[in-house]
Amino acid sequence: MSKKEFHNRLVEYMHREPFVPFVVKLRGGLEIVIKKPPVVWDDGAASFIDLDGDGALVEFLHYQVKSFEVLHQETAA
Repeated sequence: MSKKEFHNRLVEYMHREPFVPFVVKLRGGLEIVIKKPPVVWDDGAASFIDLDGDGALVEFLHYQVKSFEVLHQETAA
């Protein structure tokens, strides 16, 4: 995904009112679940602290991203 598309999609998903959890699907098959803000991003990179998991810093880069999708309830469990 290009830096511009990456930025535009993150803005779209992060600024929804009310916030809707989403999944970032990476090219390698990994899925990153973002259940709540904040996510910070700049210059094709994004990161957040996984407060629902182990508190780890999660980072991903624009060229790794395949798609962004709304988190479906069955995925959230």
